Amino acid sequence: MKRTRTVVALVVGLLIIGSALYFKGEEGTAPASVVAVGDESTRSYINSEGDWAKELDVMALRAAEDAPEIEIEGVASSTLLGTVTDSFARTFFEEFARGELSGALDDSNKELFLQASVAKLTQTTDDTLLTKNNIRIGTENDLAALRTYGNTIAAITQRHTAGTTEDELTILKRGLASENEEDFATLTNMAAAYSRILADTLEVFVPPELADEHVLLVNAYQAVGNDIAGMSEGLTDPVYALVRLQRHEEDAKAMATALDRIYQTLSAKGVRYTSDEPGALFQ
Repeated sequence: MKRTRTVVALVVGLLIIGSALYFKGEEGTAPASVVAVGDESTRSYINSEGDWAKELDVMALRAAEDAPEIEIEGVASSTLLGTVTDSFARTFFEEFARGELSGALDDSNKELFLQASVAKLTQTTDDTLLTKNNIRIGTENDLAALRTYGNTIAAITQRHTAGTTEDELTILKRGLASENEEDFATLTNMAAAYSRILADTLEVFVPPELADEHVLLVNAYQAVGNDIAGMSEGLTDPVYALVRLQRHEEDAKAMATALDRIYQTLSAKGVRYTSDEPGALFQ
């Protein structure tokens, strides 16, 4: 099973390198976020002894057209496991092994093969974009309507993130290092908080002047929430967790940009908040 162990090591190595590079980042570039985004480095990502690793062993001889089926205890050879990691492991190994057997893969193109395989994973993180048809556009653009809107948006984020003391990447890093299920439960709760933020924000009556910015904001809330939900599966679906992790920085920046555009517009219109108002959070 030397070939199988080689591919397992390659997949695990990909995950470790990808997560380490993401966490390393550039110091001082972390975007502002309702739940802050961290930028610390890590060396540990997953336990390589999960069901997806066993599934690679099941695939070992099947990659050859005329090879017999083999069985690994606890994993049926005909079972297609349901996670992104299982699907990626199955597809990657079969294509890798067939490429080697046919002579199509050699040292000069294995890296390109790996890059192409990873690129396919981005298709698993496509979110359904929300449009103006999904939001409630009001009829008023006056100062009072703008002021109320800003206070409402800020109050929603405060209501659903109260008590949050750590950012999601700090929690993820610690959870991966220790395989602590409580940390992943915390991430699940954070993702649920974003779902509530999104739901409440979709119910807000939006001044027509801010409709475009509001659409950007709800899409960013949706994406960040989905990112954190994916990270919460770091122990059970590590490939999906990595893919969501890799897009999280961009999604968090989009959220920060949407909020900044909203409050820059409010400021330009003369809206000011006193220190005891929710809107003061973004001034």
